[in-house]
Amino acid sequence: MKRKETLIRAGILVLLAAAVIFFAVPELLPFPVIGRVYGAENEFLEIDGVVYERTTTDPYTSADRARYIGSVKNEAITMRIYEYQGETAREYLHALWEWEGYTYMRQPE
Repeated sequence: MKRKETLIRAGILVLLAAAVIFFAVPELLPFPVIGRVYGAENEFLEIDGVVYERTTTDPYTSADRARYIGSVKNEAITMRIYEYQGETAREYLHALWEWEGYTYMRQPE
């Protein structure tokens, strides 16, 4: 019984250590970096040369987010980028940073 408890505790410690290392070093996250976020308040995204600006006048909510595309980052943060359901032209994108979500609208070229 003592051996079983020791194995369980060791397994939990290994999983905990792996989780801490995994989330403490963003470069280890399995999110493909597809662009960058920039601006004083991270109000711009650039993905494949296309610029998106953060907006509050959009027809979507966080509940409308659909497929994960990848992530954008700068030297301080990493945001996960999602498409919206039914949004095939990618006029709007949903960016998730920690627990906060933002909508970005494509800027005219």
